[in-house]
Amino acid sequence: MKRELDAIERILTGKKSTAAAAARELTETVAGRSLLAVTAQALGVPVRLIRDGAIAGDGVLLPGPGGVRFGRIVPGHYTLVMSTGRVLWERQLVAEELLTAFSLPETALRAAAQTKEFEPDPTITTALAGGALMVRVFAGREAGTIECVMKRKPRR
Repeated sequence: MKRELDAIERILTGKKSTAAAAARELTETVAGRSLLAVTAQALGVPVRLIRDGAIAGDGVLLPGPGGVRFGRIVPGHYTLVMSTGRVLWERQLVAEELLTAFSLPETALRAAAQTKEFEPDPTITTALAGGALMVRVFAGREAGTIECVMKRKPRR
């Protein structure tokens, strides 16, 4: 990782010949993958959630379980973007998708002792990039949650 970061620093601060050599170094492949790709995977993908034109949250999306969760989601127009500005997901969310009183009206609220075993079902599930990225919306009592999970590529 240090090698990749040093190469990036040489690109940004060095002379043209040094920067060109560093750029070539980053595009070298190791086990069929460029060093830049390996670094991006290790560092994650910075993402930003925007609600009605204002920043609602930031996170770093890493491959594997867990992902990024954005809480306190209220009705509005949401856009999930990468740090490059590329739009990953966009949707207008309404109260029926975000609040359990609307999304699950027949479901009785559980006592605090029962909440650990309860795994809520998402009200919205969207697969992106051929299923490599999943965006799920969960309803809550006062506000919803958006969860983004990037699947880890299988090793060959």
